[in-house]
Amino acid sequence: NDFNVETDAIVAFRHLASADGALKAQIDLICANKALDSPEAAVMATNFVRKAVSSSPFITLVRSIVCSRVNKTVAANTLTNLANACGYDGTGDLQTSISPQAIAAIDEDKLATEIIKGFACFQKAKFLRSLAQTAIDNPTLVSLERLNVLEDRLVLEDHALNQVNGVGPGTLLNMLMCSGCARPDVLPYTDSLLRKFVLGDDFAKQYDIKKAEGERAVCAKLDEETAAWKPWRSIGAMLAFDEKNALHD
Repeated sequence: NDFNVETDAIVAFRHLASADGALKAQIDLICANKALDSPEAAVMATNFVRKAVSSSPFITLVRSIVCSRVNKTVAANTLTNLANACGYDGTGDLQTSISPQAIAAIDEDKLATEIIKGFACFQKAKFLRSLAQTAIDNPTLVSLERLNVLEDRLVLEDHALNQVNGVGPGTLLNMLMCSGCARPDVLPYTDSLLRKFVLGDDFAKQYDIKKAEGERAVCAKLDEETAAWKPWRSIGAMLAFDEKNALHD
């Protein structure tokens, strides 16, 4: 858990660019085709990773819920709406204003129709309120201090986290990957965007993932195809999400 965004982002970019042609194309786009040993590329890599990660596990879970199955523009607008409703004053990182207490104080219907809007807004509002109340009742549950001492497997199997509405294995993998990027080598196996990037848009039909053996085959193939990304699979997944229009403008 000693990843340093300022120094390691460009190291990860260099490794991934040499390991995977599709990732190299995305890295070249992000770094404006600057040489990866240049100061300009280092700044661009750092900015990308800093923007992709969040300041806390709670914020990562919030982002995972409200940004699910919407494009990056809608996701950014929704997070801004939520931050404003939570009291964001227009200065600094807007995510710092999003707290369990602030979300819990917002009426659920207002949260759905005026802040989240659009796809699955009522379900997402319910999930957000459930997460906020859980974090209020048990503040240490989603704290970095607690999670950083747990192995990946123990976080994914954590009973209390899995009881929160809207939180499942895929959400927890994203939390491990993006919460301060403390774990730079987590692969979110269940994420459909990653699967499309690595295996192709028709992976679900190709592997018949409705069957258990198909799902196992997908996970095995993901392991095989991303082995060269190690030890930076979290960063590779962020790049894959970005290519699939999921993270940033």
